[in-house]
Amino acid sequence: AGNYGGRQSAAYRQAARDVLDACREHFTESGVADASMFAWPVRGQVSPQAYARHVQLAGLVRSAAPDMPILSTLPPSAPPLSGWTTPEEMPALADMYAPSGQWLDPSPPATPRTRGQAATWLSPGTPPYVPALGVHARAADVRALPWLVLKYDLRGLFIPEILNWARPRAGAQAAIATLFYRHGDKALPSVRLKMLRRGLEDVAALNVLAQRGRQGD
Repeated sequence: AGNYGGRQSAAYRQAARDVLDACREHFTESGVADASMFAWPVRGQVSPQAYARHVQLAGLVRSAAPDMPILSTLPPSAPPLSGWTTPEEMPALADMYAPSGQWLDPSPPATPRTRGQAATWLSPGTPPYVPALGVHARAADVRALPWLVLKYDLRGLFIPEILNWARPRAGAQAAIATLFYRHGDKALPSVRLKMLRRGLEDVAALNVLAQRGRQGD
């Protein structure tokens, strides 16, 4: 931001538009449909500063690409008892919500489903709030994640950067990032990934039963 005169400058806003245009052009040339694209302005820990930064950067995205869905991995509302204030602009600047499981309140829908992926997604978090997905997770825990998506009528599972080996990870993010293991120039699936697939197959079977007017036993 310092190279462009600060985040409030016209040069910085133009640079953000240029980045978005370049990304859209790249994915279009790669054959990726626009419906698969979204902006993820802010990553990291939940904090008042993260909310403020999301509002600022998501505002740039909205002005540069009004039709592009915006992802927030912050809770739709500031956590109770935190003393934080949720920015008034937040509802208009987030279409997809995927906070870590310990921050998720699945009872009210975060946003109407008006923009492709727009809705609330389940992102792995910290037990006991949601099942684990790290290297020490039990098979049944991993398989249960898609069941929670079905139970709470969420849009789907959001698991970020599981194939990113370029940057070292630590803690929970490192555990999640090892759903695949690197073997030369190939990616080998973990047992947890296979259990996750079985959970998805469970949900797919239940959806077929529901469409046919039957219930799973």
